[in-house]
Amino acid sequence: MEISLSPLSTDEGTLVLSAIRDTTERQRAATQLARPEFHPEPIDLPHLVGEVRDILRAVSAAKHIAIDVAIDPSCSGLELDPSKLKQVLFKYLSNALKFTPDHGRVVIRARPEGPDAFRLEVEDSGIGSEQTT
Repeated sequence: MEISLSPLSTDEGTLVLSAIRDTTERQRAATQLARPEFHPEPIDLPHLVGEVRDILRAVSAAKHIAIDVAIDPSCSGLELDPSKLKQVLFKYLSNALKFTPDHGRVVIRARPEGPDAFRLEVEDSGIGSEQTT
């Protein structure tokens, strides 16, 4: 089998080159979107947790759900991306409020977990999920 390729005209070549550039730009843009950007900065964890709690205060008040906060004082001097942490905490807390029955309780806890890490927990009095063994 013989394959014959004819040369491209200038216009066709320009179109092909343009398509390649467009594809490359789309791939580059998709890679940028898939790679989260972190902007670490010093944060005040109790203040950040309080902000997220306050955003969801109306939801908790409507269901008469108490939100308790227990942050270990040694969780200080933290440097991380506050907007990313707020997003994560907002999702956890809103989920806890959603599945906690009226007059329930949600607890947000933070405690050190080694010299360079901390654990952030959101516990609720909702039904939870069944554990499988």
